[in-house]
Amino acid sequence: MQPRLPDVDYCAEWDAALTLGFRTEVVDHDELVSGNMGRALRFLPELGGDPILLYSGWMMRAEAYAVFIAAIREQGFEPITSPEAFRICHHLPASFPFIEAATPPSVWIDIAHALPNGAPDWHAICGVAAKLGSGPAIIKDWVKSQKHAWSTACFIPDVSDPVAVQRIAEEFIELQGDMLVGGLVFRRFVRLLQCGVHPRSGMPLGAEVRSFWCRGRPIVMSDYWSEAPVKARPDLAEFSGIAARIPSPFFTMDLAQAEDGHWFIMEIGDGQVAGLPDGIPPQVLFSALQLSP
Repeated sequence: MQPRLPDVDYCAEWDAALTLGFRTEVVDHDELVSGNMGRALRFLPELGGDPILLYSGWMMRAEAYAVFIAAIREQGFEPITSPEAFRICHHLPASFPFIEAATPPSVWIDIAHALPNGAPDWHAICGVAAKLGSGPAIIKDWVKSQKHAWSTACFIPDVSDPVAVQRIAEEFIELQGDMLVGGLVFRRFVRLLQCGVHPRSGMPLGAEVRSFWCRGRPIVMSDYWSEAPVKARPDLAEFSGIAARIPSPFFTMDLAQAEDGHWFIMEIGDGQVAGLPDGIPPQVLFSALQLSP
């Protein structure tokens, strides 16, 4: 209803950025994901020089981000994050080679092979899942899981059991619907040091933190779940070698603590579309970005 103002979810970030001296403008996300770039970018001004653009907003598919970046470059802006950097951090199969040494074993199957002609090929899906061997796993797509439907569309008690895989995967595919991205990913389940239970979904809440990194260095970190504060946070220096190899200037690294106490990488994500945990006020993040060399 007020297209020149940010969505209510981003008002705090907008105000923080303005306070710190950033220039802020809105893009129309609905038009953007529909491919109507002229309408999506109608509020962007004509600026001299080569202004650096940082997007802060709703998640979008990697394909939409690439079209978005091509359009803003035509208007004289240069993005902080290239389409390829966005894709690598946004899609787990693309980021996996960079984090493999510190993240649970994972296997995947793309949509073309998992859902030929739109219907699941359970032989192909279960065959890929079985590559993890016996034991529990979780299912997600390239980007998202259905963690709040934990017992029905996320957690698989034994990934070598094709009946269990089909039951959970079928519900996951149904819930994702048109939002399914890339294909299906199966990840070895690591039991976390439990800190609580989600009040709505009943999902177990483990010791998890979200950290933001800029040009290979950590800038802020907070508990992932406000309902489950972490007693002792990880030493991010242990992950700096991996972070230095990730080909993106701005990304998140979500870390989790296993029952035996060791910390591992849950996943990485693009910093522009990652949600801010309650423990990271927007002004803290933007100040850190402003000061980062």
